[in-house]
Amino acid sequence: MRERMRERYRKFVAAYLRGLNGTQAAIKAGYRVKSATCAGTRLLKIPEIAAAIAAGKKEIVAERCVTADRVLREYARIAFSDMRNYVDWDKDGIKLMPQEAIDDFKAGAIADIDISRDGAVAKVKLHDKKAALDMVARHVGLIAPTGKRPTYDQTPAGAATRSELGQRLRRIIKNGGGA
Repeated sequence: MRERMRERYRKFVAAYLRGLNGTQAAIKAGYRVKSATCAGTRLLKIPEIAAAIAAGKKEIVAERCVTADRVLREYARIAFSDMRNYVDWDKDGIKLMPQEAIDDFKAGAIADIDISRDGAVAKVKLHDKKAALDMVARHVGLIAPTGKRPTYDQTPAGAATRSELGQRLRRIIKNGGGA
């Protein structure tokens, strides 16, 4: 952010980067609640503010080590999860695998574990596998982005790209989530 940027603009940018909501950011920057939605929309169109937000997002991504490979790895851990890696079940109920048996790759697919009053595992819920599979399929070109007809690059470069993405996914799965 430039030194010349108004204090109110700086507050708006900082609040927007925390919540990515223009209305809430405007309120936190001191704009009236009644006009916050309009103010947020207007502020986001100011080039100086848009540039500061873009720079802030870039910083956040760099700080948190967000990469395409890491995002794909997270989708893969959910997409290729299997309930048998987490629980055992029989007529007596559900038993969670010991913590040592659930590595970091597998643990990332767990959305929720409910424990009953007596301390037994009542429910283990994994993140949405279908949604993750859809995202991985879009990434590797098996299905088109939402609302678009599927088209595949039939050139040698397109085939090479699909092949490379397939190899990356196989490596991720084989290595249990590693690159």
